[in-house]
Amino acid sequence: MDLRDLIDAIVASPDDDAPRRVYADALLEAGEPQGELIHIQCDLARGGYTRDEGVARRRRERELLQAHGARWTAGLRGLATFPVFRRGFVDEVVADPERWPENGENIFAAAPALRGVMLDGLTGKDERESEDEASARIMGHWQRAIACPASRRVRGLGYCGLGFECRVFGEVTPGWESLGDQALVALMATDTSRLDSLDIRDSDYRGHEALFISEQMKKLARLAILLHGINDTQDLFRALTGSRIRSLALLGNYLGVLDHPVLATLTELRIDSYNLDLAFPTDTLERFALSAETITADLVDRMISSVRGVRELNLDGDTVPGYRHLERADLLHLRELRVYGSDVGYAEAEAILKMPCAAQLEVLQLKSIDDEGRAALEQRFGVVVDVHDRSRRCVYWR
Repeated sequence: MDLRDLIDAIVASPDDDAPRRVYADALLEAGEPQGELIHIQCDLARGGYTRDEGVARRRRERELLQAHGARWTAGLRGLATFPVFRRGFVDEVVADPERWPENGENIFAAAPALRGVMLDGLTGKDERESEDEASARIMGHWQRAIACPASRRVRGLGYCGLGFECRVFGEVTPGWESLGDQALVALMATDTSRLDSLDIRDSDYRGHEALFISEQMKKLARLAILLHGINDTQDLFRALTGSRIRSLALLGNYLGVLDHPVLATLTELRIDSYNLDLAFPTDTLERFALSAETITADLVDRMISSVRGVRELNLDGDTVPGYRHLERADLLHLRELRVYGSDVGYAEAEAILKMPCAAQLEVLQLKSIDDEGRAALEQRFGVVVDVHDRSRRCVYWR
């Protein structure tokens, strides 16, 4: 079996590691280091290793991507941005919706195992256009994007930035006319049978209604949604009842107590801090992300009581003093911690790594830190310290 046949086997069974490992062995025999990356990332996705083994794999993963990542993604230049490697291959990219119909097949040629695409940036209004004309033009591009052959090949689809600046009576600065609702209604009217993941950033209640009544809801394993205009989540939860949902991001609105049985089956959850009243068991939860303006002792206590068994924790909040409350966190299984406070530097990271919750930590990811500080933390605490690019928008958590 030649390499092309092995790639075809990977595409035919995207969730199976076995064809990837066979391909990896063939690459290693040919002296191609991507084979090592495939094995390492498949190991990391599977788990079941010690902390030291995990840290060693993650460091080697970083070395390989730094040394060879540009070469492995060369075919995507000018076609897509922010390629994300998972299980050894480019798994997800960000693409221009207007160019996606013409570029999609070339993107798949360069990234045959591609799973997800974030369509970002269909914006703008010519000064000579009316708002109706701008809306019609943008929606025309969107219709072509979601109907093209490449869109029927992806399993994960996200979109953001659909709209244009508009005049607002009495305001000096222009407003923003989002077309997210129209985009979601149009998407639900196309063939979405292959999709298992949706990331919706710019929709409101009209688009949500189209989504909630769609049969596609039962097929989704992952859903990220900004719930603007929704104060009652029961329609959402009813639509998800009996679905395959395992990853859920509910952001952008006060939702009250989250107490639906659907939530008890999740492995991944992202919420705002004002929705932290979780009235359901969370034994299955492996990854948890919390967005908060201020991290308080009470917030940490409520979080820990709900998500004690998580392996990955993401905290988004800008007040450095709040992170000291992680000292209270009884998170014995935590392997990855991401803190995105803008002022979290070396001293704060050092304090976090001394806390009991960091005893099994493999990865600490920060908004920023210099190379010298990162190297010092890694040497002292035996972890991988990385910087997260917040401009990257991903359909998939991992």
